Formats: sequence, structure tokens, C-alpha cells
Amino acid sequence: MSVLLISFSILSLLLGGIISFFHHRFNHFKNELLSLNTLPYILLSLISILILVLFPTILNYDLPDSPLLLMLKEAFEFTAARSLIAITALVLLLCNILFSGEHLKTQNKRYLFYPLSMFSCAGLIGMLFAEDLFDIYLFIEFMSLPMYVLVAFRLQEAKSTAAGYNYMIIGSIATLLILAGFSCIYFVTGSMSLNQLPPIDNFYIKFATGLILSGILIKGASFPAHSWLIPAHANTPTGNSAMLSGIVIQTTFFVGVETLFRMRMVTPEIGSLLIILSILSMVAGNLLALRQNRTKGMLAGSSIVQMGYLVFFYGCFILTGSAANKTIALYFIIAHGLSKALAFLSTGVLYRHFGITKNKQLNGIGRIDPYPAFMLAFALASLAAISPLPIFLVKWSLISDIFLQGNKLAVIGFIFLEVNSLVSLKYYLPPIFNLFRFDPENLKAKHPLAESLNFSSHNWMMLTSLTIIFIGIIFISIVWFIPEQFPFTQQILMEGIF
Repeated sequence: MSVLLISFSILSLLLGGIISFFHHRFNHFKNELLSLNTLPYILLSLISILILVLFPTILNYDLPDSPLLLMLKEAFEFTAARSLIAITALVLLLCNILFSGEHLKTQNKRYLFYPLSMFSCAGLIGMLFAEDLFDIYLFIEFMSLPMYVLVAFRLQEAKSTAAGYNYMIIGSIATLLILAGFSCIYFVTGSMSLNQLPPIDNFYIKFATGLILSGILIKGASFPAHSWLIPAHANTPTGNSAMLSGIVIQTTFFVGVETLFRMRMVTPEIGSLLIILSILSMVAGNLLALRQNRTKGMLAGSSIVQMGYLVFFYGCFILTGSAANKTIALYFIIAHGLSKALAFLSTGVLYRHFGITKNKQLNGIGRIDPYPAFMLAFALASLAAISPLPIFLVKWSLISDIFLQGNKLAVIGFIFLEVNSLVSLKYYLPPIFNLFRFDPENLKAKHPLAESLNFSSHNWMMLTSLTIIFIGIIFISIVWFIPEQFPFTQQILMEGIF
């Protein structure tokens, strides 16, 4: 039964994307109505995954055998951990589409944004649940191709086209590395199944491990292949930035690590390498974020830092074997995805109202537009790991586990993580203060406080998307303290992350 619901979830997104495209081509719907017309298909996709999470007994329901069902059973497999990431992605997609109904109303070719976003999310969900190496590759490619177009969405702007082209080249190289790694595995074992155990002493298997790791690190914007992320964010629509930085790069890395772990292709040396690369990613990301004066550029730089955190969590897990690090990493993916999406979308609301693009322009804007200003401040506080928000809970839980394991490299990496967390306050805290503190001598603020808001009758679409994500962040904070009250946490504890 689970494979039918997973397939239905993917097909709902694909069908919704196709219908939304033809809706505009034949009826020329307004952007707001086009956005609302796509929401039922996203909700159907989300409900399909929620049914599997909230009613786990349905997993034991067997359907009559048929060639189609047998093929689907070999193609997909449900786990609670994968489903939580899929739910997060679908919630962010829902908010992205709702937000863009108002935000993109002045953009050309805006009707293409909705099918491309839905196709990319369908590829992400397929990649999460796929049980075959070749299927994983296909879904990675299916997720990436629309994302390349979305980064270059503003075709009339040279910087947008260049950013999309660079992302496509770098992303294609990463995908080819992953495919080459999968090919090496097939060459040795003659199988593309995730349930096999290749001989780890074989040269080709070691080579495959290196290729797959390289590919997912490039896809994840980790050092040294991190430079593409900031131009991509600066030139893509804000809603797409929320998806790309919030969930896409983290999910690709999660799937790659899960693949290597399930096939027993990871070694402690790989864990050590990941910890070293994570330290370099944190440092490089902070250096880039500190140099940014644009809010979206700063958030993109912080994504490189946060990706370094995620690589560190999985490096510690591989090096020490501590299952707690896997749970921490999963919780971090969800917490960061929601927090980063809220930050980007709040920035987009302020841009729509005031044309604000730089941190200095936030000068006292929270006094006349308090709701999006509060949401941006809340998101930045979450990313800065202010207690008791979820990313703080992640780092707090990591302390005892790292020092309990006593691995020297892991302890050194954790010290670097904490130092870089303190450095990140340098670019997280000033925007929070600037939002609610008016400085009359701030000559870089291009608007006076008396400037009128650029509201429209559909402004509720953007504000509702912020509210949904805000509720999600509060919810996962509650789940952390009382996990026994939620059935999906029991599933994860029973079956593991992967």
C-alpha cells in the first residue's frame, strides 16, 4: 500500500504541473489564480505521505499482486525518516507556490514557475524513496533540470542567465560523478539494488565511493565546490531560494550518505574526511556571508555554513558509529529547511513592500510592517541557534554525544563548529536589531519610515505562507521535548534513520 501512496504523491505533482501549464496557455489565468489552482495537487501529494506517517498500520496492508505493483515495490520503499523530509519539502513547496502568487505577479513567463517547481519537488520525493541506484540517478536529474531553469528564471537579466548556466554546468558534473560511481558498482556486482553489499576492498568500489561522495558534496554546495550557491540565490526568485537552500541541497546529501551506508561502503576514514571538509565549509561560508551586504547573499553564505554542520554530523556518525548523530542530522535537515525558508520568504515580503535588498535598508522597518519583520527576526534567531529554537536544540544535543564518544577529531570539529556559530552571530544579529531600531543617520537606507506599503489585495498569500512555516518551526520544537506523543518518532526509533 505504501508504494501506491508514494507513487500517487509523485504523480499528483506531475499532473498538477502539467495542468497548471495548460491552464495558462489556454485560459491566460492571472498569476494569483494560477497559484491557487496548483495548491490542491500539492495538498493531495502531502496528504498521501501524511497518511503513511499518521497511520502506520496501513503499511501492513497487502494489495493483490500485479506486474505494476511488483514493479513499484522494487522501485520504492517507505521509511519514517524519508517521509519526514518529504513532508518538509512539500510544506515548503506549498508555501513557495502560495507566496509566489503575489511575489511573481510582475515577472515575465511566471506561469512556468509553478510546473517547474512541482516537477523538481516530484524528483526530490522520488529520489528519497527510490530503492534502485539507477532510479536515484534519474530522480536526481529530474529534480535538478527544473532547478537549473528556475535559477535562470529572469532570462532578461544577464546575471540570472549566467548564474543558471554556471549552476547547470556544476550540477551536471556532480550528477555525472554520481552516475559514474553507480556504474562502477554495477560493473563489480552486476546489480543496481540498494540491498546488496559490494566488496569494500575492491578498487572499483573504493573508486565508486569517492565518485559518489564528490558528487553529493558538489550538489550540497560544500567546500571546495560552494561558489555557485551565492550567485544562484541572488538571481533566482525568492520562493525558489527557499526550496534550493532549505531542502534540495540537504536532501541530495542525505540520499547519498544513506546509499553508501546501506551498501556498507563507508569507512572511518571517510568520516574523518567529512569532518575536515565540514570545517572548511563552515569557515568558507562564514567568510562569504560576512562580505555580503545583500540579505539574500548573506542567507546563501549561511547555507554553506549550515551545510558544513550537516556534513559534520554525518562525519561524526561514520567515524564514531553513534546513532544519535543520525537523529540529530535528520532533525537538523527539517529545522534548517523551515528556518531558512522562513528567512528567505520574509525577505521577499519586505522586498515586495519596500524594494529592500540590503541589510542596511532594514533600518526600523519593523515599526511600520511588523509581521514580516518579526518573522525575519524569528528565522534569523533560529538560524543563529538562539534557545529554545530547534537548531539550538540540535547543537545542545550534540555536545553530550561528542564528548561521550571521546573521538579527538570529532571534538576538534565540534570546537570549530561552535566557534563558527559565534562568528555567524556577526551577520545574524545586526539585521535583527536593524529591523526594529531606526537610525536617522543611516544613509544606506533608501526609504524613509513614512513610505507607504506596497500592499495588494492578494498580500494575504505571502503572509499566510510565512505563518505556515512559523507554525511548523514551533511544532518541531515541541516534538523535540515530547517525542513519545507522536507516532512517527516511534517509527524512527524502531527502524532507524537508514
